[in-house]
Amino acid sequence: KQLGKLIDIIGVKDLTKRDYLDRELLLFKVEVDEKNKSKAESILEKNHAVIIEQGSKSLTVQFTGSSDSVIKLMGELKQFKIKDIVRTGKIAMGIE
Repeated sequence: KQLGKLIDIIGVKDLTKRDYLDRELLLFKVEVDEKNKSKAESILEKNHAVIIEQGSKSLTVQFTGSSDSVIKLMGELKQFKIKDIVRTGKIAMGIE
């Protein structure tokens, strides 16, 4: 059903020979407990990630940033179990 909802591509721009901004969007759930929740929240706040839902055993997080910042955040969260993750991949826009 979802494939039937895809729209046609209208245009593509090659940004490899000019300056551009790129970002990725991540939504993920990180497993926490009472002992480590504040540490996870501190890491997320430091990296400008947004907690969009708090469950009893997990935090659902939204993060937008460069590929390097995604790698950095995931590295800092290695001590926690990531229960689920959805990642857009790079999107970009040319700088005028």
